[in-house]
Amino acid sequence: MAYADADDLVARFDANVIGDMAADDGKTIAESDLGSDTKVTAALASASGLVNAAVQQGNRYTTADLTALTGDDLAFLKDIVCRVAYVNLDARKQYPQENENTNAMKQWVSEMLKHLREGYWVFGVSEVKDAGVIKVDTVTRVEIRDNWELWVDRGRGHIYPTRRTYKRR
Repeated sequence: MAYADADDLVARFDANVIGDMAADDGKTIAESDLGSDTKVTAALASASGLVNAAVQQGNRYTTADLTALTGDDLAFLKDIVCRVAYVNLDARKQYPQENENTNAMKQWVSEMLKHLREGYWVFGVSEVKDAGVIKVDTVTRVEIRDNWELWVDRGRGHIYPTRRTYKRR
């Protein structure tokens, strides 16, 4: 299942450019027909698969996590998928557009997928957001002093010197 559709693609890029990249006969596909065009849907599905492969590495996310995204996180996911789909549509042409914008988009897509794959950037899934926070559960000095019967405390000065207790002023 694709995380974005043709409407999301058109919201981010010019419909005429998308229609030109998807057309094989030299006629631009109309904006209203992009949603049913097999090349556009294949590019979006392939882009979603690439995003899945990147973010599921290391079991960071499941497909259910990504489909449950809302708000800004969902918009960011759709933006990534649409950019990858744009690059995929451009690559299917015999002479892909080799301009600064397309090259910059390819670079952005590559870096974005790397950041997501390596966990530098995460979506708003609570388990993943908290994964980088170190949680330490330890014993306090007071618990050791009051609750543990250490050899030092048992010796009462015969074997070990007595433990000093400091009083706060």
